[in-house]
Amino acid sequence: MRPQQPLPPLAANIANARFLVFGFLEHPYGLRARGYGINGLKDAKTNVYYEVDSILLGFRTLSADVSPQFGDRTFEVTSADRRSRQLIMRSDEFDLPPGATRPDGSDLPPDVEVVDDTGHPYLRYETLAEAQAKNVPTAPCLIARFPIGDITLSARIDCLSRRDKEWSFMFGNADGVSLSGKAKGWKWHEFFSLLTKLAPIQDHPDVIARYQQEVESGRSL
Repeated sequence: MRPQQPLPPLAANIANARFLVFGFLEHPYGLRARGYGINGLKDAKTNVYYEVDSILLGFRTLSADVSPQFGDRTFEVTSADRRSRQLIMRSDEFDLPPGATRPDGSDLPPDVEVVDDTGHPYLRYETLAEAQAKNVPTAPCLIARFPIGDITLSARIDCLSRRDKEWSFMFGNADGVSLSGKAKGWKWHEFFSLLTKLAPIQDHPDVIARYQQEVESGRSL
C-alpha cells in the first residue's frame, strides 16, 4: 500500500490567498472538515502555493449524525480569485445566465427569462427573505441580494437532484468575491441555513487549525 502524500499546510496556503476564503466557524448540523484542495502554483519543496487561484473545503456529517433518509450529508465550497488565469481559462465551469455578467442575472431586464440547463426558468428574487417567503424548494432561483455575514452577494441556486436533495450554488459581487459549491442530503431550509452560516475564515486561525486537524484525523481512519 502506497503511503499517503502529505497534505499542503492549510494555514500557510490560506494566508497566500488574495481573496476571501469561506467556511464554517462552528459545526452546523454536525459538519466536520473532511478534505480540502488548492489550485495554483506551488513550491514543491514546501508544498505551499505561492499563487493561489482557488481553495475548496469539503465537509461531511459524522457517522452519528447521518440522516436515515438521505444517508451521509456533505457540503463543499470553493472560494476563488475571479482575476486568476485558471478561472479565465476554465470559464465554462462558471457559466452565467446568457447575456448576463452577474450570477443572479440581475443585470438583465425583468422581462428576460433565464433558464437552467434543463430549460426550467429561474425564479428571480430581490432578497433572500423574499425567496424564503415564497418557499418553492426545488425550483432554480436567482437572488439579487444574499447576505453572508456583512457581505452582500448575488446568488444562483440550482436543485441538481430532488431525490438525493442535491444542490449547487454560485455567489459573487462587484468586489470580486466569488464562491461556489455543492451540497447533498439537505432539506431546502437546511441548505439555505447552511449558506447563511458561511463566513470568511482568514481571521480565524483557530478554525483553520481545527480544519487541518479534522482532515488529518479523517485520513487516519
